[in-house]
Amino acid sequence: SRSTLSDSPYWTADGGKGWYFMNQGLVKGGEPSEFLNNTHPDEVIAYLRKFKDAGAKFVQTVTFRGIADTLGALLKDRVLTDDDIRQINQRGAENTVTAVENEAWVAGSIGPSGKVWKYEGYNEDEVRRIFRPQIEGLAQGRVDVFWVETQLALGEAEAIIRLAQELYPRIPIVLTKTFNYYPET
Repeated sequence: SRSTLSDSPYWTADGGKGWYFMNQGLVKGGEPSEFLNNTHPDEVIAYLRKFKDAGAKFVQTVTFRGIADTLGALLKDRVLTDDDIRQINQRGAENTVTAVENEAWVAGSIGPSGKVWKYEGYNEDEVRRIFRPQIEGLAQGRVDVFWVETQLALGEAEAIIRLAQELYPRIPIVLTKTFNYYPET
């Protein structure tokens, strides 16, 4: 069974997944790997299990781009509903739960929106609209922690965290940040 986080002075987590699925021929460049949770769950589970077997303390879901705005931009001919987004993220969490076999923590991957914070009407209300279905789906799939990752805009990250805490106050949150030259980061 998985250990407590206090059992070690450091934690290990898994790494990128998109390149792996492209190399395996499961997705072509630019296609969303998030759909593999439904179309190729056995391959997703087998890959995630490798991280657990290598000793990762956290294994992330294949849901980094799991919001309608991001996935929808990659799909030219399909509009994704909130229910679609919940289902994609729930399935991603369930696949990860299966892969880690209760030997690692399931980290619900929540990537950035790609929008520029506080420009073109992008604000906390929009963050709530965009990220709510993803957060709900990850929680329904039984993640242990929300992994809010590679966030560029601090305002977006804070709004995601506030929403996650409001909806699921018992699920902890990890934040990873990236930096660039924009003043709001």
